[in-house]
Amino acid sequence: PTEATDNWCLSIWANPTSLGSGSGVAGQMILYNGAPLSSNCYGFGIGLLGGGDLNLEAILGGIAFIDSGYTFSTSPAWYHIIMLRRSGTIEFWVNGVQTANTFTDSVIAPIGGPLAIGHQYGGARYFTGKLIDARMYGFAPSEAEILEIYNSGCPGGGPGGLIWQCGLDEGTGSTSFDTIDGFNLGLFNAPVWTADCPCPP
Repeated sequence: PTEATDNWCLSIWANPTSLGSGSGVAGQMILYNGAPLSSNCYGFGIGLLGGGDLNLEAILGGIAFIDSGYTFSTSPAWYHIIMLRRSGTIEFWVNGVQTANTFTDSVIAPIGGPLAIGHQYGGARYFTGKLIDARMYGFAPSEAEILEIYNSGCPGGGPGGLIWQCGLDEGTGSTSFDTIDGFNLGLFNAPVWTADCPCPP
């Protein structure tokens, strides 16, 4: 949905139910933007650095793997997760609170693929668990705006500036519909719909 190099934001609610490595490649990708397995991508997930850890980690294609400094509980729970880039620096926020680590990086322009939910585009690092309300903003929200997103309900309100949103709340079928510009996503690996929802917190 975007090839922006700076001042963007990915947001989603996730409830991992099987922590550790995904299929094929280390870790489980939660939300991913860009070309498959290339230098033109970024995204975040669990244990992407390998070793079966429970950390929130990100891939910045061709530049770095990033440890956010946040560790998930071994017990299933809902988390609101944000990865953003603000004036050249990557930040992570979990449940409205910024994590310990940031990363200042080179410019990267994601190309060649759409957003992917629950896996790395092209087929790798599959997520096991529940997901709802995936969003992309065309700016880096402030702390107050991040709390507004967190507290808005899902899928729900929040600040303007959304460029893509799939609620993952259709309840049936194999497509999640983008409510912003019709950039719909096909759902793979036979996902099961559930009424379990974390929002509002």
